[in-house]
Amino acid sequence: MTPEFDLEKDTASTVTIVSEKHCWRTLGGLRTRNHFLAREAIADGCHLQEITFLLRHPEVMLCDLSNLEEPLSRCTTEAIEMAYEDLQMSVREALDQRDQRVITGDGLQPELAISGRSKSELLERKTQILSALRARIGPTLPVVHDPRRARGIARTQALSQASERVQEIYNDFCSFYGQFITPAHWVNASALTQRLLYDDHLVWSQIAALAENKLFIVSAGLSLGLAFTEWTGDERIHFTEVHRQNDPTMLERVRAFDSIYPALPAQAGSWVVIDKAYTGGSIRLAAQRLRQHVGYHAPIFSVALFPKSLEAVASADYVVYAGRLIRVRDVIGRLTPTWWHIELLRMGSP
Repeated sequence: MTPEFDLEKDTASTVTIVSEKHCWRTLGGLRTRNHFLAREAIADGCHLQEITFLLRHPEVMLCDLSNLEEPLSRCTTEAIEMAYEDLQMSVREALDQRDQRVITGDGLQPELAISGRSKSELLERKTQILSALRARIGPTLPVVHDPRRARGIARTQALSQASERVQEIYNDFCSFYGQFITPAHWVNASALTQRLLYDDHLVWSQIAALAENKLFIVSAGLSLGLAFTEWTGDERIHFTEVHRQNDPTMLERVRAFDSIYPALPAQAGSWVVIDKAYTGGSIRLAAQRLRQHVGYHAPIFSVALFPKSLEAVASADYVVYAGRLIRVRDVIGRLTPTWWHIELLRMGSP
């Protein structure tokens, strides 16, 4: 696989197709991974010759230092470190190596996740592993009494219970975005079937103060953007879409959404681009697209939510890590390649 996958730039290669059962009849053809190119070719008279499916196993997060779940999100930094170290040592012993594995990668120190063939079995294994962890380290009393200062932001708020204005914003977005999705996939498209928003947290108001306008990336940012407006009342939110590698929604789309919605204000002002980040690549691409629209005089900042690599931290202006908004230039010189995930956790302690 290539490091990046751009649906519009991916091209087709010429191949020769031979039919042994039809007197070795030989003719030309094309091969492509691009769904849009394949559909256009079929519309021009090409015939589908072969289909290959590449299926990615489901995955479950056991512990993510960048965005902790309860009860660890309410614990002291020392307790979080102890639990994370314990999990690192014990999780591999608990897995059936034939069907389940720890997800690995370059510089992914904050996350400890597992994958396997069955999502239900992974969730059951997660319960077993975390129950054993609690039994080993003993009960740790929560010390963060204000949920808005927890060391993680959960996604538990029902969209149906959000304000009328937020639901109106979402319905308007769906009316717009539906043109990019094949009608047969409307009932399954994640952007059109949002159910949960992220919880209220102190970081939302802090992000609101960074710039006048906010740009979110649809795949992860729709729920983030709606939650931002729900908890701050700030409606100056916009959305765009960036296609990268291993996009599971490729077949849902009629064409790529490569613009910005809603239309940009006449006086753009300052901007902040916000998204979850493994390397920060999607944020950079979205910022480049925004720059083309607003010119070079408008300030544009970036916020990497829950960064999973030091590369993602270094490429952003701000990060939200373990429930804290941190300005990168204030801390980057003190982070080391090996221990940055723990060092950043400590820097964000109250």
